[in-house]
Amino acid sequence: SLLLIMFTIVMVIINRDDIGLAVMEMARLVTGMALETPLNRLAIKFIFFFGFLFAFLIVPDCLGNIIAMLTKPPKRNVDTLRDLYENKFHVYYWDALESDIMNEQLWVTDEDKKYLHPIPDHYDLQNCGLAVRKNSATACVFFTHVSLLLSRFDDSLYTSTEAIFKKQFVFWAKKNWPLMSKFNEMALKASEPLPGFTRKHFDYDELIFSYYYSFGFLIVLAIVIFGIEIILSRYLRNYRQFQIRARN
Repeated sequence: SLLLIMFTIVMVIINRDDIGLAVMEMARLVTGMALETPLNRLAIKFIFFFGFLFAFLIVPDCLGNIIAMLTKPPKRNVDTLRDLYENKFHVYYWDALESDIMNEQLWVTDEDKKYLHPIPDHYDLQNCGLAVRKNSATACVFFTHVSLLLSRFDDSLYTSTEAIFKKQFVFWAKKNWPLMSKFNEMALKASEPLPGFTRKHFDYDELIFSYYYSFGFLIVLAIVIFGIEIILSRYLRNYRQFQIRARN
């Protein structure tokens, strides 16, 4: 369809004095009949050359990439406990969250509980990141700042968009302790995730598709500019001839 539009534009530009002839030329081109427009014109040679390259070199690859992207199964991230349960992930978590995990009423049978792995010491949860790198069917549930810190240094780790359990751990202190506000401020800064740069990840197929799309767009743009130049040159030539006749 893109090539048909390109040829139509060029035919109309060349046969602008007879639009009907341009339409008939396009009908002959579609039906495989011989064209009546002479091929010795520069515009016809130009459009047929680049149209041939575009039709036989770019269009098949572009269509192949489009079909591959359309038939590719949709990607979906795991963000909730239900996602972990339905996809049969092995879940490692701090044993203090045992009651919260059970209250979700997901892993209720003995067969389901084989996928739950409570850890007594929450410091051992940091080693869960190593297990996730080795096995993609493994997930860890622990503190938010630790999750963000690990995912910052390893792009292969995915962190859920929302917290699984919204719990806060506080420090005990004497009532109206003068240093309490200062202590809380220091603790808050210590628990904040470190600032980092956001890296954009591009899929290879999307890059290839963008390349072909951009190349086709540039070809169409070049043809349109070429047509505008032809129109302007002929208009200026007729205008100059009109001025010469007016002077004479």
